[in-house]
Amino acid sequence: KKPVFVRRQGVEKNKISGSMPQYLSSARRAKVEGVVIVKLCLQENGRVNEGLTKVLKGIPVMNAEVLSKVKTWRYRPYTVDGESMPVCFPVRFVFKLS
Repeated sequence: KKPVFVRRQGVEKNKISGSMPQYLSSARRAKVEGVVIVKLCLQENGRVNEGLTKVLKGIPVMNAEVLSKVKTWRYRPYTVDGESMPVCFPVRFVFKLS
């Protein structure tokens, strides 16, 4: 099945595990700030589809860190009318010096 694009809020309640990307010390030292937006795609079983998951908007120094973390996230399957289906949704990460 081809993934359906859904809102993140509809999927978040299904998240089982996964750690957030870390603001890399090299990025902090270089005073790099910005937003990374990832299209996160899940298979019918709730596992990340690594082939379809990609950075839509990025910060070069942070992209690999973000992708490596989101690809480990696990979800319960997304269902519609009791049927599991593959989905994609945007996930936004803001990196700001405080």
